[in-house]
Amino acid sequence: MMTMTIVTHKSPDLDSCTAIWLLKRFVYPETHFNYVFVDVGERIENNVNTIHVDTGGIDYDHHDSNEMISAASLVYTKNGLDDEALKKIVDYTVLVDHGKTIISDNHFMNLSMAFTGLIDHDSEEIVKAVLVILDGIYNSIVLDIKALENFESGIKFKSIYGTGMGFETENPKLRKLVYEHGYDIFLFKDSNTGFSGFKADGNSFIDFTSLYNEIKRIEQEADWFLHSSKQLLLCGSAKAPLKKLSKITLKQLVNIIQNHAKK
Repeated sequence: MMTMTIVTHKSPDLDSCTAIWLLKRFVYPETHFNYVFVDVGERIENNVNTIHVDTGGIDYDHHDSNEMISAASLVYTKNGLDDEALKKIVDYTVLVDHGKTIISDNHFMNLSMAFTGLIDHDSEEIVKAVLVILDGIYNSIVLDIKALENFESGIKFKSIYGTGMGFETENPKLRKLVYEHGYDIFLFKDSNTGFSGFKADGNSFIDFTSLYNEIKRIEQEADWFLHSSKQLLLCGSAKAPLKKLSKITLKQLVNIIQNHAKK
């Protein structure tokens, strides 16, 4: 495995971390990175295995330009990356780096806000932590895109609980779309894991207790679980993957909730 040295400024910010993440995950995925942290603007002796990010006036440093660019956007464009989810991350990073989100994007749980509280932390620890978080953000955006593409494949149904849509899917982001389109229930069957379940909007007053009792009567051997909120009726999840899973198909689950509505 090739080793490269990434040089960036001390107390790295969202832009420098995003630029490093792009290099590590998408430009040089099979490369081991060592990190060197310098005072902002400084550089070290440059060679083919050294890359400067957001510092030094070379490679991926944008500080000599008045354009709406950043270290992350330079990595994206110079390496010919073409990915809708990545572009969303890069565009947001550019806005943050140019102070365009200070008023509008100030939730205390926001990633860009967290850097203010990390000033005294070890620079390499910051980079490594943010790399993992950016993996999660990227994967989440990809799921959003796929959810939009697959939304029309859902099975619509009516029940005593309201309207719903059922999906043969492993994509949890479809749940949000279901509610945004005015439906009350997200029903899923994941053919990869075997997990299945009914999920109501947390702001609703839906109570799946009677549906739970009905399904347990139909399929006693499966580990169907009714959440204490009564709004989640599940059989298997990543939090409890070894449970006895349901053998009921998606279409059968739709029929059960529809027939249950007639009682």
